Amino acid sequence: MALKAGTVGIDPKYLDKNGAPIGNGNQVDTYTKTQIDEKLDAKANISYLTANNKKFQFAYDSATGKYGYKAGAQGDFHPFEEGGSGGKGWVTPPDLEHTGLTFNRCEYVEGGYVVDNDVVYIDIIVSALYTGSGANIKGSPRPGRIGGVATLLALKSGSTLNDVKANDFYTTTGYCDTQDNLGLIALPNVSTVGTYYRVFGEYPVYQ
Repeated sequence: MALKAGTVGIDPKYLDKNGAPIGNGNQVDTYTKTQIDEKLDAKANISYLTANNKKFQFAYDSATGKYGYKAGAQGDFHPFEEGGSGGKGWVTPPDLEHTGLTFNRCEYVEGGYVVDNDVVYIDIIVSALYTGSGANIKGSPRPGRIGGVATLLALKSGSTLNDVKANDFYTTTGYCDTQDNLGLIALPNVSTVGTYYRVFGEYPVYQ
């Protein structure tokens, strides 16, 4: 068989019947530069990836103007700066839970606590059910005392949920005492039923 120009010196067994190069006896798939660019561009703009054999989706939340990702069975949105971003002010910890907590004279609204390296991080919101004293949250991990002083957590109160969820912590209204080395967070005297209280902060676990 005559060799096509440009294939002189190539063993004929590596050429197909039309004189085009083949590899390992099979036709080689080839792409033009334009085709390669198109394929790479499609890959670069894909929003779904796979991590730990699970779907990972980059996302944008128009309500907050933040970029992040969606994960979990419900596809919950998580901003990239969530939990330990090093940003200024208090950053709500991720993966909060309220399992095991009980609420006296108040009801749970949202948030909870997480334990990381023997440190408890709390960010929880409740609503007052009664006026007067005695409202508390019980069941968080037992705190240790530092120098004989009970651990204090920051407190923010407001008449609406948005009042206490806003991250303007310069309006913090006081502190809560984790009493008697127990996982009991005492709320202040309640003057109005329905008042929202946000308790946040951190303390070491009792050893």
